[in-house]
Amino acid sequence: MAALSTDDVSIHADKSISVFCRSGKGKKKRRVCLKKSFGKKLLAWARSKGSGRSLFDGVTAATVGNRFKAVAIKAGLPHLSTHFLRHGYCTHALNGDGKTKPSLISVSRSL
Repeated sequence: MAALSTDDVSIHADKSISVFCRSGKGKKKRRVCLKKSFGKKLLAWARSKGSGRSLFDGVTAATVGNRFKAVAIKAGLPHLSTHFLRHGYCTHALNGDGKTKPSLISVSRSL
């Protein structure tokens, strides 16, 4: 996430919005579909910054992880990490929560 550029956010013919991750887990390349409401906001943000720019200036993977942990602690949550989100997403999808699309678990496969 920290390495995303403004060109990595794209809208498709069906109006879905995704980000293209070049260096995810296992150095795999993958396209990840976004929830429509979030995708629209991220696309607008990317377009406002211009082509070829860093989507999140000055942000590193460590910064994201540290901020996530700090927010979790402040909220009184148990020890959490950004990797926990990945596991949580898959758990909800496999349990059939009705909101998460099981097909999106396949984002861990390379393109």
